[in-house]
Amino acid sequence: MDSLVNEGVLVLVRKDGVCKPLRLKKGRKVAVEKLSFFPDNALGRPYGSSYEVRGNQLVLKSTAAGAGIELSEEAAGSDNRGLTCDGSAQQLTQKDIVQMKAEGYTGQAIVESVVENSKSFAEKTIFAQEKYIRKKESRHVATVTFLKPSTKLLCEMFYNRAPSKTCHLRLDTIAQILTQVNAHASSKLLLVETCQGLLAGALLERMGGSGNLIQVFYGDSPVRSFLDNFGHLSEQDMSPLMMYPLHKVGTLLETTAIKASLTVQALLKQKESPDLHVGGDDIDEEGTTNDVIVDMTTAESGKQNENSDTSCTTKVDSSKCPPPTGEDSASPGPPYKRRKVEVGPEGSSVSLEEEVVGTTGFVTTVATVTQVSRPITQSADTAALVARDIKRKQRDEQYSKAEELLKLKQMDGLVVACRFHPEPILMTLVHFLAPSCPFVVYCPTLEPLVSCFTSLKCASCAFNIQLFETWTRKYQVLPSRTHPEMSMDGQSGYILVGTTVKKQMVT
Repeated sequence: MDSLVNEGVLVLVRKDGVCKPLRLKKGRKVAVEKLSFFPDNALGRPYGSSYEVRGNQLVLKSTAAGAGIELSEEAAGSDNRGLTCDGSAQQLTQKDIVQMKAEGYTGQAIVESVVENSKSFAEKTIFAQEKYIRKKESRHVATVTFLKPSTKLLCEMFYNRAPSKTCHLRLDTIAQILTQVNAHASSKLLLVETCQGLLAGALLERMGGSGNLIQVFYGDSPVRSFLDNFGHLSEQDMSPLMMYPLHKVGTLLETTAIKASLTVQALLKQKESPDLHVGGDDIDEEGTTNDVIVDMTTAESGKQNENSDTSCTTKVDSSKCPPPTGEDSASPGPPYKRRKVEVGPEGSSVSLEEEVVGTTGFVTTVATVTQVSRPITQSADTAALVARDIKRKQRDEQYSKAEELLKLKQMDGLVVACRFHPEPILMTLVHFLAPSCPFVVYCPTLEPLVSCFTSLKCASCAFNIQLFETWTRKYQVLPSRTHPEMSMDGQSGYILVGTTVKKQMVT
């Protein structure tokens, strides 16, 4: 029953053009703007239905303007030039309207009374009469409409509420991005965004639950606060989304480049020495492997805990690790920790296993610290540790799966829309795309994209590179009244698009 408003499902409630995402529950009052009401009468009814708020209850309302007022084109005037808008044509005063509301008159009854007491209403044209009724209904009739979430409605809602949080992304701009990157089912896409998850939700809606969407993020975790508002997406629709940290992308690219370089060197050596074997592990000319494994056990006298056992294993691949020089030898990489928590039955024990990874130049050291079991009591802290461990395992699984996809360098598209300068991000991630695949970069200003355009031209890694500005114009389409809207936005950022090419190796 996707076409009906159901309890517990996220819906958009619109009042006077302002939307608010809400989860409805029977018997629980909700607030929209300055209104508060019980949504019971809207549950089980189709999306798009409009209701009048009377007291704290909803009453189904006709969508036609002035449903209780009969309008006749023959009785209406033919010209508005003789009308004056000084307020003297209305016989009802503000005091009378307040008294009618206090006596329990409905909003529609107040509108009808206002129309009847207007001396100039009959002299207005039929178009002006409809506009006058809509204006009075918006003032005296509290109307709300329940809508099903979609990318279009959510984009308009976020753009009207806080455009800076979504990098001023407008609906037509998102449509251009989705079209240029060719997002479809079963596609494998790369995404870098700081739009609170708006672009991620739009891409997931296009992909329909199949394919892969890798969101490369900066920091501890991606910010997706707006993604929760895509209530119409099921778990299957959200399954293609995975994440991968930005600081690991450079290392992954360097590792791939080193492997490619070693392969080329081995092939050249084989060409010079036909008897040289190439394949499997890297083998030097004397036939010995270059992998060196060193096992170390560290224990500090008088300070080692009885319940802890510390061991350290270092694996160095000398063929893939040139001697550190310059910045590599003086700038060790930042260490990070990975902790594994295992909890037994209630009141039994807890086992903590911590893995400290430190990087120095091209040498990676992995130290595993294991604390033996100790008696504990089941508490909220233990449950939090278990939940955090489960979340960490899920995150590591996503990292591993995303890393395997990135190593293949066969992604189908790239989208960049962030507050950072896009040039270093674009020039790094474009190498993970397959040949003849599109990339799209959005930026609210022009200058960063000009820099990206120049870098792509110099690198000769793309063709058909285009830089353009998104532009749209809204029109009012009504009988005999079709014209552009009186006020609208001037522009909504710039877009850089292009297609990758495969660089041929010169031998």
